[in-house]
Amino acid sequence: MTAQPRGPAHPGRTPRAPHSSPGPNGPQNGSQGPLSAAVPPRRPDAARAALGPVPDPPRTSWGALELMSMSFPEPRWAVPGVICEGVTLLAGPPKVGKSWLALGLALDIAAGWAALGSIPVEPGPVLYLALEDTARRLQSRMRTVLAGREAPAGLTLAISCPPLPPGVTRRSSNGSTGTRTPGSW
Repeated sequence: MTAQPRGPAHPGRTPRAPHSSPGPNGPQNGSQGPLSAAVPPRRPDAARAALGPVPDPPRTSWGALELMSMSFPEPRWAVPGVICEGVTLLAGPPKVGKSWLALGLALDIAAGWAALGSIPVEPGPVLYLALEDTARRLQSRMRTVLAGREAPAGLTLAISCPPLPPGVTRRSSNGSTGTRTPGSW
């Protein structure tokens, strides 16, 4: 049996020229020069030192007497009596208005408008994760909710959010992360 010649792996595509070997200054593009700057050698110890010490994982259990003797600061409210500062998840059956409620509250908090039409709020930054929406749908909904008002600068909307890397325990206010490897807990 003789081997039959096979067609291109991807019909309709123009075959690419073979890649050239990178020179001493890295990969080259004939019209633009190096494709990227030289990469300095990795220094993991310096990177770890820049992050600072790894914080201990948050405590998650207490004795009943110990817990009852503890004092906690008053919570800070994004919407007084309704939404505490921090992460908020809305849960419920489909099509009951969770996304509309969340978007309306996000706009109210970011702009400092009365939440739900009657609850005074302090303006503050808001990150709205609309992980099931598109930019077009968000824009359409914002036009409806804003009803001619200007969009607040303090609202950031995202339709995707990468997962945290394995081992990340917290992100500090300066953006650095403390990490632990799973075996070190």
